[in-house]
Amino acid sequence: MYSENILDKQGRNVPQFSNNFPGRTWAQLFLKRHKSELSHRFCSNIKRVRAAVNEEAIKNYFNHLKMEIENIPPHLIYNYDETNLVDDPGKKKVLTKRGTKYPEAIKNSTKAAFSLMMCGNVAGQLLPPYVNYKAEHLWDTWTEGGPSNTRYNRSKSGWFDANSFEDWFFTTVLPALRREEGKKVIIGDNLSSHLSYKVVKACEDHNIAFVALPPNSTHLTQPLDVAYFRPLKVHWRKILDEWKSTREGQVLPTIPKQTFPSLLNQLWEKIASKTEDNLKAGFLKTGIFPTNEQPVLERLPTFKHPEPTLDPEAVGESFIQFLENKRQAVVCQGKGGRKRKLNVDPGKSVSSEELKRVLSEPSTSTSNKNGRKKKKQDSETETDSEEDQAVETIDDSDSDGPLNEEADDWEDENIQQQHDSSPHNASLQYVPEDYVVVAYEGELWPGQIESIEEEGAYVKCMARSGLLWKWPEKEDKIFYPLGDIKYKTEEPKKMSTKRSLFRVPELESRWGNPKK
Repeated sequence: MYSENILDKQGRNVPQFSNNFPGRTWAQLFLKRHKSELSHRFCSNIKRVRAAVNEEAIKNYFNHLKMEIENIPPHLIYNYDETNLVDDPGKKKVLTKRGTKYPEAIKNSTKAAFSLMMCGNVAGQLLPPYVNYKAEHLWDTWTEGGPSNTRYNRSKSGWFDANSFEDWFFTTVLPALRREEGKKVIIGDNLSSHLSYKVVKACEDHNIAFVALPPNSTHLTQPLDVAYFRPLKVHWRKILDEWKSTREGQVLPTIPKQTFPSLLNQLWEKIASKTEDNLKAGFLKTGIFPTNEQPVLERLPTFKHPEPTLDPEAVGESFIQFLENKRQAVVCQGKGGRKRKLNVDPGKSVSSEELKRVLSEPSTSTSNKNGRKKKKQDSETETDSEEDQAVETIDDSDSDGPLNEEADDWEDENIQQQHDSSPHNASLQYVPEDYVVVAYEGELWPGQIESIEEEGAYVKCMARSGLLWKWPEKEDKIFYPLGDIKYKTEEPKKMSTKRSLFRVPELESRWGNPKK
């Protein structure tokens, strides 16, 4: 493509080329002539959102980071990350008869994986691993034979949700950090499930700064990703390959959960001798300790070196245009769930009061057709927003389109009228198991209080089904400030003909009166 652009700009037509596009033979001869300058190498594939991380975002992150970790000893700076150990040992070379086109090895493998949460500090000390199984229940045999002090949990998806992350923090991280004097720092990704109020409040109470990495930059700024996980998984594939060669591994289609702890223990013993060196190398490569942004900036594809290795006059206009076209960011809007993004500056910690204030602010966007916040695991594809915007609502789901201005005005006025005409007032003391109406993104929703906090309550909300209501299969429970809990209601009335559907008379003036 580059040579084609040059010929087109010069107005030349080479008859040996097809439409001025050189063929394979020309490319091979070109590489042969420039053998000392060019070489074939494997490259890593990264997503466009990762490639779009720019110099400004990295510098801004390091400016905040320097202030957070200044004068803090190495053994008090921690980094955590989630990874998984798969049930596939991968391919390897074998000796086979010459001429064999498709050499194959008989080994069972699946797409199953075991989630791990790892955490280590700059001094090279690693906390015990935390295993999260994909299961409804936890059995005693799944916890036997693993590394010392390893903890085990489970979730429906197998990934770390908010509950798993909170349990890991309070059972593994906090006991190790609260014994230390002075300020501590814990650095991790910016997944919404990792920014719970309880965790941030506990960090504040124990003088721990909770620092977030820049979005989509963990391949550059996450120490565990950069230097620790790769050798970990190399050893894991060897251990897994050996197990699959045993009688048990040959018969069973996948790793039994009762076998995984013993395999994890073997892995732990294999990497123990290199753990300290790998952790220190990760923090050095990512510029966290000692704090230095240069190693990260030099790995950016768009970074401009102060002393270019190429003569500017030797770089043609066509080649520069070719690079610009390849590096140009493409913004893709996908589909998925609705979530609230906490706009915390990378490298800067957040306090519980700031988090509470952000969560209590009403969202300005309109609801989707189902009207409820869909909970799903956040991927690493969150994008930056303006610094002065506290909360951004991202709607990736199918919707009926934005409501018109008249509908928005009617909803706000209707909510206020219902609240003002209610016989209950804002100072009413709620108790667990009370049925209430809450306001969420401009609409009213019925629910039941599960627990009471000082500033509000955790409420399980119902989902709309036409003009009726139902309890969703996946529990929809979030924290509502006191101002968003509008008033009490009677217990929803079960329909006689449809056992799983309910009426909420207090809201029928808003949504309509269904046929009984």
